Amino acid sequence: MKLVKVTGTVDLLGDASEKAHGLTYDHVSFLTAGGDEVLVHNLCVDDEVEHEFRLGVTGEFTLQKSLFSTILQSIRIASPV
Repeated sequence: MKLVKVTGTVDLLGDASEKAHGLTYDHVSFLTAGGDEVLVHNLCVDDEVEHEFRLGVTGEFTLQKSLFSTILQSIRIASPV
């Protein structure tokens, strides 16, 4: 397992299925300030952070990557300018 920090905007949300402790998205795309795209497959979003995670939200996302899935550990939403 490794932790990855992505700073950017949630650009694309794939299909989601409800699991015991939250949602699992087939794929999620983050767009960074530099214009790069970070594509994540099988992203698990826990109930605790699910209300903050939506299309268009900008901030710092901490992801825990494993072999078959990725877990969204935390979100630090950027304050509006």
